[in-house]
Amino acid sequence: MNTPQSVSQAQMRRRPTGEPPPLPRSIDMRTRVWVFVSTILVLLWGLALSTGGMPSWLVRGETAAVEWIAEHRTARCTSFLQPLQKFFAGYGPPLIGWPVVLTLLFFKRFRQILVYVGVLASLVAIVVFVQDAMVRPRPYGVENLGRWEDFSHPSRAVALVAGALFGGVLLLLPTGKTLERGRIAAGVLVAVLAVSTVYLGTAYPLDVLAGAILGVALPNFVCAWLVPREAFPVTWHRGETAHLDVGGARGEAIRQAVAEQLGFTVLDFVPILEQSAGSTPLKITILDQEGEKTRVFAKLLSTSHLQSDRSYKLVRTLLHGRFEDERGFASVRRLVEHEDYMSRVMSGIGVPVPRSYGVVQITPAREYLMVTEFLWGASVITEAEVTGEVLDHALQLVRKMWDSGVAHRDFHMGNVMVRKGEVFLIDMSFAEMRPSAWRQAVDLGNMMLILALRRDAPTVYEHALKYFAPEDIAEAFAAMRGLTIPRRLREKLRLDGRDLVAEFRGLAPPRARIRIQRWTWRRLALIVVVVSAAILSTSLIIGYFRVADLLP
Repeated sequence: MNTPQSVSQAQMRRRPTGEPPPLPRSIDMRTRVWVFVSTILVLLWGLALSTGGMPSWLVRGETAAVEWIAEHRTARCTSFLQPLQKFFAGYGPPLIGWPVVLTLLFFKRFRQILVYVGVLASLVAIVVFVQDAMVRPRPYGVENLGRWEDFSHPSRAVALVAGALFGGVLLLLPTGKTLERGRIAAGVLVAVLAVSTVYLGTAYPLDVLAGAILGVALPNFVCAWLVPREAFPVTWHRGETAHLDVGGARGEAIRQAVAEQLGFTVLDFVPILEQSAGSTPLKITILDQEGEKTRVFAKLLSTSHLQSDRSYKLVRTLLHGRFEDERGFASVRRLVEHEDYMSRVMSGIGVPVPRSYGVVQITPAREYLMVTEFLWGASVITEAEVTGEVLDHALQLVRKMWDSGVAHRDFHMGNVMVRKGEVFLIDMSFAEMRPSAWRQAVDLGNMMLILALRRDAPTVYEHALKYFAPEDIAEAFAAMRGLTIPRRLREKLRLDGRDLVAEFRGLAPPRARIRIQRWTWRRLALIVVVVSAAILSTSLIIGYFRVADLLP
């Protein structure tokens, strides 16, 4: 079949192209080197256990080195290194670990806290296991002037101090010169502790080397695996943690992915950080397939956003129960596919939403970009003129969703846009099919509150009676309370000063307040599981801190 002449080669290109992902998930060279070195160490342990101990030539060499160092000790050097080694060996882990944990807690990095404590607990377990298997005594023939409590190999003090330092550096310092300087400072401190341990006759050189390798390699590998910086950026502010850095390699990956998978040439893009707390929104300038310059809107979603969604749903279920059949998404891909699908559903039932151009894969199973039409000339409803026509259009949209069996579930000012008297809805992340009647009532109540912020309750109520029965409105405001009103809308209501919820309740027929607490066997079982897990985790953490001398 002949190809029409009007179809360009760019338009004929298959999308996705099948090429490797623009931003592949990878482990940097530094981490790979540490993994390789630690693998050699594990092989050495296996050889030593299978042959009954360390090679004799290695033992002789280490013994000679320790004896030579002991013979050349000086009073000044000993007076400096002895208290330093005893201090770090005894108090280093708590003095380093607790500030790191408290700092992560201050910045609300709960996942990083679990990773950090897990790394240190794993170090304790590995060190104790290897020490019991190797049973290597302290150096013979030299006076031991340092602090020690257990077998020599690997050095527990060096491993724990290195793990606490490098784990803290990786989880607290942002990428760049600050991180590199932090690594150097941590390396210097570990080297000083290792040298002082050997100098004081507390361990052999291989013992401190093994401890240092464990303490550096494990945090590097676990942080790269569980909290990669691309998905969990390190920042020094307590604001929204959802916004990812879109410069550097990620920025180039976005350009490449949009070109390969949508056929658009990206000229420029800027983040719109004030628009969303659950994603990284972008305003992108492109050349489309016809060479026209235009703008599109995009939302970058990653693993961190998936974790936030899961945590939000879990906490709400524990506190209040499940109001509808909602579950956490299995992957980031399912999360972005759901939003794209619900945007198309809304458009299909006649609800004005930005046109979807599709989903762009940045990193498989970790980062995706949802690209939609940019609403030129539109503004959020709190900045637009809300005429009677706008009131009718907004309430008609809620009526259409009621009649079609869908719900938006996140009505606030930023998600309701107005352009030339027409109301558009955006952000379908929480939208769902077949919602409960309670959820539909909540949507109506929130929309009426948004409109009342720009007008007044009696006017909005009169317009709502065109599309809803008085009993429907009474049900909506019987369900209105802190939990059912989005945070951004609550803030606007507080600043407005009027008690709009009470005004609407006074206008609508009397209706008993709808209780939110929903007790089910499933919720009770979930509470038991979560509380048990919390107690077990706390016990393990306390046990680790005691083993690591972090607690008395």
